[in-house]
Amino acid sequence: MLDRHMNEWSQYQNKDQWKIIIVDDCSTRDPAVDHIRDVGIDLQLYRINTDIPWNQDGARNLGITNADGWCLMCDMDHLLPAEDADRLITKRRCGITKHYTFKRRDSSGTRIRKIPPNIMLLHNKLFWSVGGYDERFC
Repeated sequence: MLDRHMNEWSQYQNKDQWKIIIVDDCSTRDPAVDHIRDVGIDLQLYRINTDIPWNQDGARNLGITNADGWCLMCDMDHLLPAEDADRLITKRRCGITKHYTFKRRDSSGTRIRKIPPNIMLLHNKLFWSVGGYDERFC
């Protein structure tokens, strides 16, 4: 999946406005570092050192800790197409106290009704004002 992201990110316009933070969850099966390549965007890779089952919350906290301003938070299996990335960059936002959720489509283009709780656009100050994710739940 990371290879698919790399291919998509290489097609983004306004590459200077993106910083992509990848957090490797310490899986030994397929380390992220093996898939990183230059796509013309500021890419930062962080790796969790202990393989803790269901530690997505810790990974999200680590990512936002290293982010600035508006952040698109998503899971590895959610791909942001280049055409949508351009719209996201140019979209006007309503201050840092609001967050945005997204509708999704599956690989065939069919809209998925359920809005996933971990895909959102929010300012990093809003994320920390509510305490981030509670890592004790993992």
